[in-house]
Amino acid sequence: MTSERPEKARNGPNRQTPIRQEAVATALAAGHTRANAARKCGVGETTIKRWQKQPAFMARVAELRAELTDRTLGLLARASGKAVVTLVASLNDESTGNRIKASDVLLTHDAKAREAAELKQQLADIQEQLGQLEGSKGKGRAK
Repeated sequence: MTSERPEKARNGPNRQTPIRQEAVATALAAGHTRANAARKCGVGETTIKRWQKQPAFMARVAELRAELTDRTLGLLARASGKAVVTLVASLNDESTGNRIKASDVLLTHDAKAREAAELKQQLADIQEQLGQLEGSKGKGRAK
């Protein structure tokens, strides 16, 4: 992972190094501190610090973190559908308090979603205008 041959331990080559590097990379990607990852994976903090200076190791940590983030976003997307169904069902609850809370949550999130969509459109419009300005500057220089 970090080089063509496994990193050497103080006492010579260690076949466990790639396995431990992957375990440490996974722990760091999941948000563990260097000290916690060291304890969890049976590796010294100094070793982890040395690995963290290697671009390939840090690229692997970033790759694993991106995978974790993608999985988390997928879980949130699936759960959000169920959450909305639950909130809509709560609008018919016998308890006035529950109906009010469900209404408030739905209206708040609807307003935030609309605002986010508007901001996204405004950003797209600004980017388009910027592209047009940059294009017109380029034409002016070509003359």
